[in-house]
Amino acid sequence: MTPTSLPRSHLREAARVQLRGDVASAVRAGALGEPLAASERMEGAAANRVFEAFFGIHGEVFRDTRRRRTLRCEIGGKGYFAKLHLGTGWREIFASLAALKWPVTSARNEVQACRTLTAHGVRVPGVAAFGARGVNPATRQSFVLLDALDGFVSLEDVGNDWSEQPPSSSLKRQAVTAVATLARCLHAAGICHRDLYLAHLLADAAQLAGGDVELAVIDLHRAVCRRRLTKRDRIRDLAALLYSTALPLGTADRARFASCYGPHADSFWAAVDARAARLHLRASARGLAAGTGALTDGARGAVSIGSLRDLGRSPPMPFRFDAALTFEQDAPALTLNAAGCSTRRIVCAELLRVQPGRRIVVRADVGGADEVVVKAFVGRHAKRDCRRERRGHAALAVGVPVAPLRASGFGAGAQLLAFGVVPGRTPQPEDIDGVLTVLAQMHARHVRQRDLHLGNFLIEYGRPAAGDQPGLMTPNVVAIDGGGVRPGRVGRRTALKDVARLLADANVVNGERHFERYADARGWTLSAHDMTHCACLLAAARRHRARRYAAKAGRSCTAFRVTANADQRVLLARDDDDPALATIIADPERAMQASVPLKQGRTATVMRNGNFVIKRYNVKNAWHGWRMRLREFRGRRAWRVGHALRLVGIPTPRPRALIERHRPGAGQAAGYLIADYAKGDAITPPGSAAQTTEASGRTPPRFQTGGAKVSLTANASVATSGRWGTSSPASDVTALEATRRFFDSLRH
Repeated sequence: MTPTSLPRSHLREAARVQLRGDVASAVRAGALGEPLAASERMEGAAANRVFEAFFGIHGEVFRDTRRRRTLRCEIGGKGYFAKLHLGTGWREIFASLAALKWPVTSARNEVQACRTLTAHGVRVPGVAAFGARGVNPATRQSFVLLDALDGFVSLEDVGNDWSEQPPSSSLKRQAVTAVATLARCLHAAGICHRDLYLAHLLADAAQLAGGDVELAVIDLHRAVCRRRLTKRDRIRDLAALLYSTALPLGTADRARFASCYGPHADSFWAAVDARAARLHLRASARGLAAGTGALTDGARGAVSIGSLRDLGRSPPMPFRFDAALTFEQDAPALTLNAAGCSTRRIVCAELLRVQPGRRIVVRADVGGADEVVVKAFVGRHAKRDCRRERRGHAALAVGVPVAPLRASGFGAGAQLLAFGVVPGRTPQPEDIDGVLTVLAQMHARHVRQRDLHLGNFLIEYGRPAAGDQPGLMTPNVVAIDGGGVRPGRVGRRTALKDVARLLADANVVNGERHFERYADARGWTLSAHDMTHCACLLAAARRHRARRYAAKAGRSCTAFRVTANADQRVLLARDDDDPALATIIADPERAMQASVPLKQGRTATVMRNGNFVIKRYNVKNAWHGWRMRLREFRGRRAWRVGHALRLVGIPTPRPRALIERHRPGAGQAAGYLIADYAKGDAITPPGSAAQTTEASGRTPPRFQTGGAKVSLTANASVATSGRWGTSSPASDVTALEATRRFFDSLRH
């Protein structure tokens, strides 16, 4: 089990861990990784190991932000909810103090509230484990493990169902009475929830189906424990309940709630109504859905997201958020607020693209409208990016097929644009001619796409083809991204550069025919000198694409992910979840001990482990270690160049993972490169010393350059014979020269 990355300062601080009996037995038995001895006390090093094991626990994620992570997990065959607090930060602490609120810096608040309410007979999740580490309130880390309330459903989801099938009058009376009784008991125990919305009240589904209502309260993270609550605390919680109620409440329902909660003056309930009204106005200004606007089909079971900026690359699906949208003229009419916007709940079912901290693209359902594609812009440049996207879309819409813009607005801390769904697929290299035709239309209308690649176009089907053949459909190329579009005159040289970039993205080697097709669409005539210039532009675009991809391979992005802790840094493909590879990454030294040696050297050791080859980079002495720190790590260079070679179509074993160790000592490993094992014979020039070595029965040396071993197997030579000629010793030498030239282009 790999723990979540923690600051190194916390590794020197002792953790305090409290485990309930059943959880302690499961942890000692090895439910979280390495088992603990029966005589080992839960303190010191043992407490630190258990603390890190809880921070590395896996499960269904419900909330994942920079400061807090909530997930459902199983320990010893029983379901739990784990809430991991990663440090509050000084900014949030000062913001709470400025608002005259005591900051919440750990999970201890929730633990105390759960234990207090349990003692007063209020149903809450049981506390199974609690741990904290750190003295600094801004960086203090903690966790709480709560029992999962299986068989309970949120009252918000119940209200969503009741909007379509109203309940019986007796069941509605019981629900109002149960909510009022829960609020009375909560406040009688001296607890102010501070987030008492219907989403945080759960009802037993079995009893609800039988006509009875039993409630439980959750999410006590911000709860305040006092000996006696103030009037302001009570008004705050009751107003939140009233605000989050989607179904209309009559006079009889309000009177029943007031009588069950307790006697209060009319001014008290007037203050509750006034605060609920202010919450509605604030929600409308922020794009939050409330009342009937929060009743959306498909919202049941979706995770509620308060800020889209907090979403990572793999958010929980489906998720929902609220937004204030202004629909275009052809969009369905919706209820508008005073600002001319429609506050609606958006349920996102499919994640199309995400750039953490900047942009999120999802396929979503908006209540009262058709399915749309929502582009959410977050971060400090959100308004600028949204404005550029809208201007670029308007520029493309003049003569170029685009996805229709349905609505615009804001919500969940993001600027939003909603586009109509275009049924289609991403263009493939064989669709390049159609994409070039659309590119020619864009350039002819003085519109240029600066972020030019095939992913910014869609192949749409469903338009009838010209002619008399019934039922024949022709594909239509649609431009979908306006963020990189800039209006302005596109010169001849710039236009040919754009064509070369598009051909390089499609991995086209010989683009003469495609340049001619683009020239015909523009009404140009290309001379022999122009074609030579176009070939140079295409070669430069291919080199630039390879360099960019090689640079991306060394950082966290859409294609690769990076995990780091105090000891090492691991790079691997984001979609690579091979369990055998994970075993090697967890303990590479143990994997090498069970491997077959291929090379035993002072600076590098190469071993074969099943379908993988592990290359260990060794530190010979202290002077060698200092030299390695002053230059790029050889393993990182091999990792980047290996992926760049595969991108441009040169066959080479796929690099699977790279492990870089921090500050290795003499005789230790500086890192490990793990790649696929490739079968084949080494390529040797005819009459060379290596060929003589092969005749003597020894393994000939392989061609190596740039820190990466290029293994062009016999099958690879045949596969590339169409490009480099027939497979022969002479053609093999040509292949080596082409590979060497490619490496030189990357270095220079």
